[in-house]
Amino acid sequence: MLADRLSTLRAAMESTDALSSGGSTSGTITPNPTNFDTLGLFLGKLFVEPFTGPILRKLAPYDRGDFRWEFLTPWLDRDMNKIEKLIVFSSFIFLALTLQGVFDSEASYTVHLSQIAQFFAYVTTDRVGFRVLAIAAAVFEIFSHVIETPVPDVANDFIPVFYNSLFIVINSYYVLRWQLGKQSINFDPDEEALFSSCFEPLGATRQAFRKMLDGAVWHTVPQDGTEVVFTEGEPLRNFYVGISGNVQLIKSEVPVTEIEPFQVIGEAALLENLERAEGGRGCNSTARATMVAGSGTRYVSWPQTFFYRLMLEDAEFAYSAQLIISRTLSRKLGEARQQQQQMSDYVVKLASEMERSSTRREIGENGIYGEDAQTTLVEVAETPQ
Repeated sequence: MLADRLSTLRAAMESTDALSSGGSTSGTITPNPTNFDTLGLFLGKLFVEPFTGPILRKLAPYDRGDFRWEFLTPWLDRDMNKIEKLIVFSSFIFLALTLQGVFDSEASYTVHLSQIAQFFAYVTTDRVGFRVLAIAAAVFEIFSHVIETPVPDVANDFIPVFYNSLFIVINSYYVLRWQLGKQSINFDPDEEALFSSCFEPLGATRQAFRKMLDGAVWHTVPQDGTEVVFTEGEPLRNFYVGISGNVQLIKSEVPVTEIEPFQVIGEAALLENLERAEGGRGCNSTARATMVAGSGTRYVSWPQTFFYRLMLEDAEFAYSAQLIISRTLSRKLGEARQQQQQMSDYVVKLASEMERSSTRREIGENGIYGEDAQTTLVEVAETPQ
């Protein structure tokens, strides 16, 4: 579910915040289950698993994975090539129709072909192959009711013809989407740079990015000024990516960092507002810092509501969007851990230098000279830190 995935990303974001503020995190990041989920798990373990568990364990050895053409030729101990698969496919159809002619010659052959197409549609693991075979099955079914029947019976034939026509339209739509997805997508230079430098490394596809461009707003700051993009503490309803120029984040009126080009800004607020929108609570996340774009800076923004609407309408886009958010959070989590480690190393090094400086001062004050002083300094240097 979308809510579960957003909860997982939310946990990752909180881990990033903990490290950034000097805290620590440990353990596996998991979504917090709702009361309904907890009750469902409890009832399942209490009433379902005691009965289904032993049965499933006995059936486990029969799981041989997805359907393979070799299941129809158990006498072969190797994988078949494409020609052999075509021979098996044709032989199966020929044998099925021959047996029908022997045992039930008056039955409809097109209905039988429709059932054969359904059989192969059910056993195939290819999503497009399933759609194509489903279309073939619907076409054969319609042919049997409209063409093959000598005197069509409108009362009996209308319902199957109607639904099979509907099946053809639905499956053709998905085949069209697959075909469109295979087409090469070209962007202008700015769009291509944004995709290749920012969103492609985060896991977005060209198809998903093309949909993102529909909601993109391109900004250019005048050469003789700066622009406050958003202000700390105020509602943040967009997320941003810098293209070129100087972008600074300011917290409590103190500059904290300079954002490099092609870095996602505002993904934490995006995630929070997506969760609130999923729960029907509105979008009220506030900015944690102020973003200031310098003169001549170019950046792109997207409304969070645009993202949420696309995620609801398109499951593939929702997957790409979640990947973008999760990888951005993961990268920032790694950077926070690295900064924390660097700070820790610096503190240890500073403490060591202070101790050595203090020892040198004591040597001078106590009048230790010559070999005694050298021995003392060596002992300090060799002391484990």
